[in-house]
Amino acid sequence: MTEETALRIQIDALLTFIPTFEQEGVGWAGEWQGGERNASGAIQMPYFGYSDALLQFTRACATHGWVAPGISWLEPGLLKLYIEDPATFASADASLIRRLLTTHVRGDRFNEGHLASMVENGHLLAILRRLAVIRAGL
Repeated sequence: MTEETALRIQIDALLTFIPTFEQEGVGWAGEWQGGERNASGAIQMPYFGYSDALLQFTRACATHGWVAPGISWLEPGLLKLYIEDPATFASADASLIRRLLTTHVRGDRFNEGHLASMVENGHLLAILRRLAVIRAGL
């Protein structure tokens, strides 16, 4: 299998999620849960319960090499630039997209609800749309 064929397969695995990500708002991505007081008086730590659709997306990212060990995360300042101005990665290649997805999926472990916020602000959809452009050029 050529590198180009492998990249097509990797991209195609994520492009199937575009219709899901085009839905308005964060509601489809999941919801905050927990925070209730139990019988002993202890309060359960709130957490974001992701929808099956978003969990399937993160599994597809991992399974198809978009989140892989050894890929460096983006520096916070650079990540902020890409989040706030999607036009900045209009010419991004697959390598940069891989770093963005790695940063978001891994970063969610340390920042509860991060992926949902990336859904809500349209950043993950912008990444998928960029992948569609890359795929069209292969």
